[in-house]
Amino acid sequence: MPEAGMKKFIAEMRHMLGRGQVLTNELSVIAYGADAGCYHKRPQVIVKPGSEEHVSSVLKRCFQDKLAVTFRAAGTSLSGQAISDSVLLVAPSDQWRRTEVLENGKIIRTQPGITGARINQILAPYGVKFGPDPASVNSAMIGGIIANNASGMSCGTHANSYATITAARIIFYDGTVLDTADEFSRKEFERSKPEIIRSINSIKKRISNDLEISTKIIQKYRIKNTCGYGMNSFIDFDDPVDIILHLMIGSEGTLGFVSEVTFRTIEVKPARASAMIYFRSLTEACNTVPLLKEAGATAVELMDRQSLRSVENQPGIPGYIKNFGDSVTALLIDLEAANLTELDMLVEKTQKALGKVVLEREFQLTTDAREMQDYWKVRKGIFPSVGAMRKPGTAVIIEDVAVKLEHLTAAVTDLRQMLDDLDYSDAVIYGHAMDGNLHFIFSQDFEKAIELSRYETLIRSLAELIVDKYNGSLKAEHGTGINMAPFVRYEWGNVIYGMMEEIKNTFDPSGILNPGVLINPDPEAHLKGFKSLPEIDSTVDKCIECGFCEINCLSTGYTLSARQRIVVQRELALLRKDSGNRQQVKRIEKDFIYAGDRTCATDGLCSISCPVDIDTGIYIKKLREQKINDRGGTQPVARWIMRNFGFVKMMMRAGLRMVNGLHRIFGSAIFGAITAAVRTISLKKIPSWNKFLPTAVKTGNSELHPVPGMPAVVYFPSCINQVMGPPGLNHKQVPLKQVTEEVLIRAGYQVLYPDNMAGLCCGMPWGSKGFTELADAGSRSLEKELLKISENGKYPVLCDTSPCVYRMKKVMDKRLKIVEPVEFIHDYLLDSVKLNKLQDPHTFHITCSSIKLGIEDKFRKVAEACVERPIFPEEVGCCGFAGDKGFSVPELNDWALRKLVIDRDNVKKGFSNSRTCEIGLSKKSGIAYESVMYMMEKVMY
Repeated sequence: MPEAGMKKFIAEMRHMLGRGQVLTNELSVIAYGADAGCYHKRPQVIVKPGSEEHVSSVLKRCFQDKLAVTFRAAGTSLSGQAISDSVLLVAPSDQWRRTEVLENGKIIRTQPGITGARINQILAPYGVKFGPDPASVNSAMIGGIIANNASGMSCGTHANSYATITAARIIFYDGTVLDTADEFSRKEFERSKPEIIRSINSIKKRISNDLEISTKIIQKYRIKNTCGYGMNSFIDFDDPVDIILHLMIGSEGTLGFVSEVTFRTIEVKPARASAMIYFRSLTEACNTVPLLKEAGATAVELMDRQSLRSVENQPGIPGYIKNFGDSVTALLIDLEAANLTELDMLVEKTQKALGKVVLEREFQLTTDAREMQDYWKVRKGIFPSVGAMRKPGTAVIIEDVAVKLEHLTAAVTDLRQMLDDLDYSDAVIYGHAMDGNLHFIFSQDFEKAIELSRYETLIRSLAELIVDKYNGSLKAEHGTGINMAPFVRYEWGNVIYGMMEEIKNTFDPSGILNPGVLINPDPEAHLKGFKSLPEIDSTVDKCIECGFCEINCLSTGYTLSARQRIVVQRELALLRKDSGNRQQVKRIEKDFIYAGDRTCATDGLCSISCPVDIDTGIYIKKLREQKINDRGGTQPVARWIMRNFGFVKMMMRAGLRMVNGLHRIFGSAIFGAITAAVRTISLKKIPSWNKFLPTAVKTGNSELHPVPGMPAVVYFPSCINQVMGPPGLNHKQVPLKQVTEEVLIRAGYQVLYPDNMAGLCCGMPWGSKGFTELADAGSRSLEKELLKISENGKYPVLCDTSPCVYRMKKVMDKRLKIVEPVEFIHDYLLDSVKLNKLQDPHTFHITCSSIKLGIEDKFRKVAEACVERPIFPEEVGCCGFAGDKGFSVPELNDWALRKLVIDRDNVKKGFSNSRTCEIGLSKKSGIAYESVMYMMEKVMY
């Protein structure tokens, strides 16, 4: 489209959607130009319509102006389906997540911007689940799952999107909306779109009248198949609208936009067991799969030796795997039953099936939920883990094929031989063995012509092997995308492929919907547009841009996500190679200051969902440190603060006293308006104020006296709690330090304090800002004093703020038994003190540092022991206060807690274990959050 036309389109979209929902700046188009696949395109504009009406209007305008448009949900697609060089239409998850459970859980109606995992959480109380279970279910959204007909570990073809969908609302190329569940809408669509109905009926008739064609379609869908359009729709259904509904499944955004979808749910069988079974060879493992299927296994996952090697250092994988021979292969199996009796019968059948098989290790099943979770986490992380092992600068490729189960062993053998013959001996083979569904992963250098030629030979050899020899599927569950579009005709033949072209042309007469995907006349489309993955820093170089991190990145959808921060920095690395890009680099770097740096909480939660544990926060801290070094090293002001920390704390307390005094004089409304105006005038240099801002803590030495023979605890009140007292609204409340002392004394402990406590700090505030040298110096000083007062770790060390504890545990002497409040209560108090539970409901917030410390279970157990009705709000992760960002970038805190909903009529108080987090939580929820130590003080006899 001419530049002037695109400008007009952008202007119209901004008028309709608002400027914040239409992105054209270089930073944004770079950030959204990547998905989990190996291809790269840069969109000209990203539009984020928040309603069906807006999507309809966007499509209508794109159709009128002949603008290509691609739909995007989570961007975990692997074959190039979710990238665009024109208009990228993103369904913001916050505006496309409405969900309704119907018929007591038998049916669920949902929008496309919610993850499969969240759907399962909603369905869990009904004892049912969402059918598709792809490895990416925690991150993949419903829109992408249905667009690719993604399946997964155990759903096969019986419980995928195609098999379980019952209705949908579909928006077509010109904005027309069809609700397949509404009879009036169906009739109106048949009247307004007779050309689509005629084409559907015509294709249906031709297939029905041709035994060879209909037989071929039936056979092809007896196994998983997402290569091309779902032609089984014409076999399985008679009504043209029902055919259209099912054609949308797996159509990859090339036929329309699904704005709402309704599914049948699948029963969850409560009795479950898993096992990792090790075989001496790939052949022996594959030969056993039919036996396990006959025995009743729900899922059987194949992992060859290279797969095991890629994950052998991850949690849940035993150390002996490292000693296995080169041919050892694993099958991870799942058994599910309605009750323990049925499960025992399945176990017996499974043992019998394995009775004559020689195993590398003795067969062992587990019913432990944590162990099973670890097993499946490892399996789901194979693709990113293998990608992380690739050679620097190379792309990671994953192929996805399926054959009938009877051909599994022969196909795997041939596939392994083909890979070895083409010098892909390091390629990994794994997959859903019970479905004959094989994935293989390898790294590829596309910068060299000879390597590109080798890749082309591989893909053509694969097509010949899977299609000609085994009549299998070239894409089983990852979607056709760009990757396999040139081979759809090869798999289906001219007649059926011609029908697919007719479908595309009828549904999208101008060819604007995701062009080049699924149907592509270019025989070399799969050999173009590969993305570059240059090395930028060892902390993030393993990233393959899968996007699994984004569910835990609190700035996702607000500024940049963890994945997008890496994508932008990689692009900057490429641009910096050419001095002619200097001005462009400066523009992107300037935009990155806020979007990439200031709004990154550096909480590290992205690493929790990253299969290779990449902590993008560490990388952002490195960038901050690099800026400091570029300015000549540690800033004098920061060094002065560290050296005079006791004086600085005193001045901070004085500032808090002044602010709270003014607050009491003017009242919340007037003082809030004054401070908001001052912050605006200062260009947001003045910290944000809210009515939950604390008073200054009252200082003074404790009058505790050591008692010989009593158990002792070293208590280090964090810097923040040495400065901040109770909230201004409750300034008469006893400070946390005093409450903690009271709890410890009543529990029978004497309290010890390190010397020079006012001048000590764990270093976290400096580390988060990039002052690594100062942070480490602060940690060393505190460590020295803690070792001294604890007698080299004889006594536990309690710090009252979990983020500080996280850093202390990471960097300090391992002899120190450092704990935060929840951990101390769980490990030292619950079994030794009498508790009188609080009867009213109370809400709890598990901080990001608690998650990283692995004490979530302890947090819940403490809450359940102290409160009759503890509440843990769903979908609330890191609060976004991030130390001081709640003051300097309060909008990040607001965004992070946008899903926090508290019933203020019934819930009056919340508890957590980080003072600054509690301030942000109080501000957002409208109720007071305070330390769990206040809770303990109330419930202890």
